[in-house]
Amino acid sequence: MQANKHGSGAPTYLVSPVDFGQNPMSLFLTLSRYKIKDTYATTQMLDHAMKNMAGKGFGLQELKNLMISTDSRPRTDICEL
Repeated sequence: MQANKHGSGAPTYLVSPVDFGQNPMSLFLTLSRYKIKDTYATTQMLDHAMKNMAGKGFGLQELKNLMISTDSRPRTDICEL
């Protein structure tokens, strides 16, 4: 994980694709630890995370916006509650 501060004073937290590939929990722990409010994910990232980790051990109460980028029509199976 790498933290950068831009001129606006807002920190940017980066999780390397290699780290995420080996341990998808690293992204969610970073989101939780630093109380990230806005982030993005691809459908491939979400599929990988759902297949390779348990949904326990972190809280995303602070997360307000999750942009899911895709190159096709939205998949409703990702959003089912």
